[in-house]
Amino acid sequence: MNQMTLQYFANRSLRKGWYIAVSRSITANWQASNENVWTIPLGAGIGRVTKLGSQTANIKAQFFGDLVYPSGTSPWKMQLQISFLFPEGQRTQ
Repeated sequence: MNQMTLQYFANRSLRKGWYIAVSRSITANWQASNENVWTIPLGAGIGRVTKLGSQTANIKAQFFGDLVYPSGTSPWKMQLQISFLFPEGQRTQ
């Protein structure tokens, strides 16, 4: 193996289904040149568990700047996510 991935995450619940989230991956490519080995992101996002019509969904947006990143790649990232949730016992019409 010549690569490493370390994922960290933390969530803080707020009121009315809102939350603050941090979840990114630190990566290393041990075969890259010294200045291109690491990618180390820093940032956070906000999300909410809510209803879209009768369907429960988790909607999240996160923004990150890379403290260290390989040349030729972007120094920032944005993630937009919608996850449809199907809790046991939920009925759809």
